[in-house]
Amino acid sequence: MRRTRCVRHARRPRASTPRSTTPTSSPPSSAPHFTYLAYFSPKHVKAGISSETRGIERLLEQGARAARIVGRFGCADDARELEAALCAQPGILETMRASKKVDLLVNERFDFVEAKAVLDDVVERLGLEGAEPAQDLSPHYFGGPSPDCHDLQVPEGHDGECGGRCIGMVGGALVFQQEGTNYVVSVKEWESHEVELLLD
Repeated sequence: MRRTRCVRHARRPRASTPRSTTPTSSPPSSAPHFTYLAYFSPKHVKAGISSETRGIERLLEQGARAARIVGRFGCADDARELEAALCAQPGILETMRASKKVDLLVNERFDFVEAKAVLDDVVERLGLEGAEPAQDLSPHYFGGPSPDCHDLQVPEGHDGECGGRCIGMVGGALVFQQEGTNYVVSVKEWESHEVELLLD
């Protein structure tokens, strides 16, 4: 059973007093960090943190379709505290497998209006005052709107091979277009394989 922590109190920044460390613990990161909610589908919202220097790069690596920054902090420990409190809440995920993200990409329709409403509901339900507006991350992946899930598919019967023109990358998934069809393959599946890149 998950323990539920109070999100409102977890997000209060602590005074920046030095923390003691033991030889077995690593020193806390004093770099500014933020806590985010990442949207993958109406039933898949994940909490996480990123350093301010990386900006939304972490969200893009995750393959989130939309996101809201829900807290900014002076150090990673404070951001992690809010992340842990969020993950203890019903309906907020701590982790997601890459294969699940690919499955959602090809089987769940993405609509930013719907994603925004889901994220807004979570923010309101958890009382996350000061959360920043929802962001549509599609332009970062495709240079414009995301293709409809009905236009995306995982190639079947072609293990170890896929070709076409790369039209986007969503987190760890590459999207290739070949003869009018968009194929989604996990980059992880291509690690340690020889890849041939051809110019148009």
